[in-house]
Order: sequence, then structure tokens, then C-alpha cells
Amino acid sequence: MIQHIVNEVIKGFLNRYDRHGLIICGIVALVVIVIAITALVYSIESSWTAAGTVCAAGIAGIGIVYSSITVWLMKEESRPFVFVDFIVDENAPVLIDLELSNCGKGSAIDVSIEVTAPNNEDEMKAKGAIIQCISDMSIINNCILYLPPGRSFDIRYGVGHMIN
Repeated sequence: MIQHIVNEVIKGFLNRYDRHGLIICGIVALVVIVIAITALVYSIESSWTAAGTVCAAGIAGIGIVYSSITVWLMKEESRPFVFVDFIVDENAPVLIDLELSNCGKGSAIDVSIEVTAPNNEDEMKAKGAIIQCISDMSIINNCILYLPPGRSFDIRYGVGHMIN
């Protein structure tokens, strides 16, 4: 539970601020805290052995925090980002395509699409559009096993020459 809360707090900060700048500020703050605690231990114990041990433990803690954040960022940046969009071909504006793209840095595996048909699908057909029902399209009914990063493809949805 605590790990989940910490992850959400870190994610919130990282979404609001530049990630690398935030990490550098965090490390600098941790180093200042470690130096302050080391000075406090030395003022109490008057022993560099105790102060050195506290300082080494603090530096090790900073390394663990930095490594954890770096691994988390690497995982976040390597996630797939898949989206579906209706597009109109510039060369043939009467054609309506369904575009599926992976703009993320990671491969998308077992992609399934759930959609709600456009509210005006029946109206578009009544105006003369030649479209197939979106729920009947094979890409909607079947899972896409693998979509590599940067890959996109278009599926012809229909012809809408009379749609305004």
C-alpha cells in the first residue's frame, strides 16, 4: 500500500515537472540531508567512524532511490502508446479510414479494440455513405497479436462523399 502511494506521488511530480531536472533536484536535496545528518552524528559522537558510516549509508540510500527512479522511468518510456482514429485521405477526401498506430517506444502485444459506434452511423448511411458497421470490422472483433513501435496502418472504413 505504501509503495503504491509513493509511486502515485512520484508519478504526479514527474508528470508536472521536467523529469531529469526533478531527479537532479531530488538527488541534491538528498545529498544535503545526508551531509546534515553526518554533521549531526559527528557533533554528537565526535567520531569520524560513526559519521562516515552514516554518510556511506546515506549515499547508498541515494543510489537505491536513483536506481529505482531510473528503472521506473525506463519502463514508462518503453511502454506502447496505441491509438485509433478516423482519418480522411487527403488525396481522396471521400474515403474514410480507420487508422491504428503505436506511437510509443515499446511493442504492443495482444491489442484489442472496444468501440462504440458513432452516434450518427445510421444517419451517415441514410445520406448515402457506404460504410460497414464498425462492430463488424475484423480489426474490432479480432485481437492484434503484435504491433511494433512506430507502426501504423489504415483500414478502409467506408466512403462518405455525401457526408457534410
